[in-house]
Amino acid sequence: MDRHLVPPPIVERVFRTFKPKENFGVHPGYIKHPNPTESREGLLRIKAILANPDSFIGKRAVVGGWVKTQRKQTKQIVFIELNDGSCQSHLQIVIEDTVPNFADVKLIRTGSCLKITGEFVKSQGSGQAIEVKCLDPVRHAIEINHCHPNQK
Repeated sequence: MDRHLVPPPIVERVFRTFKPKENFGVHPGYIKHPNPTESREGLLRIKAILANPDSFIGKRAVVGGWVKTQRKQTKQIVFIELNDGSCQSHLQIVIEDTVPNFADVKLIRTGSCLKITGEFVKSQGSGQAIEVKCLDPVRHAIEINHCHPNQK
């Protein structure tokens, strides 16, 4: 018998004693979040919003994420594409000049971090089903963090 065809007994013993753990790949301190539509900070996830847009229309909520693109339509309106990393798609934010910090909103660049309180409305554009409108200075707010903006 050729000795190259027979595995050594030590290797045989190792393979027989190997037993995978039951929770293989799961960190022991990991706790599943109770509400998959919200992040740990209480912000709605864009993935959940875009998966079922009709259930959010007419409601006011808080979303957060990073600016993908920003454009000024007129002197009174700014459009922002927001992404939170929960999916590849983005959520459009429409901000009107009635918001108190509108001058700061016009200075937003790609990569800026935003936390937006606004109302979900059916989109009038053809690219998306839902968008967030910020137009009421009392009920809607925008928090801007310009700390580490990424270059485009």
